[in-house]
Amino acid sequence: MLRDWGTVYDQARGIGTRDEGFTFLPPGAPTRIAANQARNDCCSELATIQLSGATVGEVLPGELDLLRRGVGVRTLVQHSVLPKLTVRSYVHKLTTAGGEVRALPHLWFGLAMFDRRVVLASASLKDEPSAGTVLIRNPVVVARVSEMFEHFWATATSDVDESGGRGELVSTQLRVAIARMLASGCTDEVSARRLGMSLRTYRRHVAHLMTDLGARTRFQAGLLVRDAGLIGVD
Repeated sequence: MLRDWGTVYDQARGIGTRDEGFTFLPPGAPTRIAANQARNDCCSELATIQLSGATVGEVLPGELDLLRRGVGVRTLVQHSVLPKLTVRSYVHKLTTAGGEVRALPHLWFGLAMFDRRVVLASASLKDEPSAGTVLIRNPVVVARVSEMFEHFWATATSDVDESGGRGELVSTQLRVAIARMLASGCTDEVSARRLGMSLRTYRRHVAHLMTDLGARTRFQAGLLVRDAGLIGVD
């Protein structure tokens, strides 16, 4: 699946051959038109991965319309966006209408999957400006995307509430993700970007973790994280 996705990404950049199962859509109107069409044709389920609070706010009206039509809606978001007012409002409105929201510490790209037949996936890397969207109809790749989403969904936490932004399980998962970043040796800048949070917020979490571990240095904290078994926790 990752090899297929790489081919799609290269195509989006103008490299490689075109396949009828993949269509690159420039940012703006072409992407919005394709999303509206896929939403109108959707009859059973929409599954999405939303990386930013702004994106979450933009897609809400369409999702509520689907729920009113009896279409199931499931959304994955990153832990780092949960405290945002727009996301808390989104969680409240979507779950009240019958949708589901779960959270993970680290998501790499945004997508929307309609009836497990059509996928709209971001052609951008997480830390670069929008490069448009890839419309995927290739059944093999769509099936792999569906399997990936179900794996993410099964490992995500569902104790997301609109008032506090995150529950105890969310905080635990985020703590584990930060411990893994610390043990990996990545720079703070890279770790913060991967977890979708500001550098200041990431360093605050690291400081709390080091205090809890009784570590005086990052190196010592990394060793203690491994010894505590935190990097083996899902």
